[in-house]
Amino acid sequence: MLNGRSILVVDQDPLMREILEDSLNLLRCKVFSAGTIKDALETLASETIDAVICEDQLAQGTGLELLARMKNCELELPFALMTASEPNLCRDTVFGAGVRIVFEKPFGLDGFLEGARLLCSNSHQLPPLASPEALVQERIKTVLW
Repeated sequence: MLNGRSILVVDQDPLMREILEDSLNLLRCKVFSAGTIKDALETLASETIDAVICEDQLAQGTGLELLARMKNCELELPFALMTASEPNLCRDTVFGAGVRIVFEKPFGLDGFLEGARLLCSNSHQLPPLASPEALVQERIKTVLW
């Protein structure tokens, strides 16, 4: 459980945000959501957030752009990227930018929740470029290269 942890979910699709919020509520964490980079930055400025889970492709930018803007504001938070376009992402670019976990769509609920737990649990103990699959065996359908 992630009692007391707060996660920001960023996805342009309101239905997907709702599904992810409901899923994360199963972990008993506080969930905030945003549909744009601007909304995400406003939430990050006004709330205490422990981790960010962001869609790769947003209407007005990308998840990596959000991560770069966060770093420009000195917001160093565990960051996960959700993507349906894994072949278009470069491993060095994604992990070099500071992404800790990549959720490759479609992903299952168990894999998503395990990835969220890993993202929020003592993030300094999560090895760089760590694969949730390697850490929790075959139980989750989260993919890192």
